[in-house]
Amino acid sequence: MVGKISVREVIRRKEEIKFLNALENFICQDKEVEIFLKEKALEFDKRNKSRTYLLIDGCVILDCAISDIYRVQKIVGSRIAFLECADNVKVVNFYESNGFAFLQKSDDGEYLQMIRYL
Repeated sequence: MVGKISVREVIRRKEEIKFLNALENFICQDKEVEIFLKEKALEFDKRNKSRTYLLIDGCVILDCAISDIYRVQKIVGSRIAFLECADNVKVVNFYESNGFAFLQKSDDGEYLQMIRYL
């Protein structure tokens, strides 16, 4: 898929320094996302805590994510997609309009947890 960069692939190719240098000037409105990418994404991927992808070139982010989820579903089986998002009306409306439903608040109450039946 054009425009999709896997942090896992960055690690496999031993290009961590190049990746971090490319992120030096990255600024995000959501500072938690910015900090995660710059300080935690590589380590989380190495420890199998998460997988991080950067999507560029006009790729529709949610469509890419759902496509990956369906590929994984065929291999390991699953019935739901789960996400955590900011407790923000626009964000929640976006996910609800794409088939997700509210499940609960995160343990710390900061995020909403949503699911979509596959």
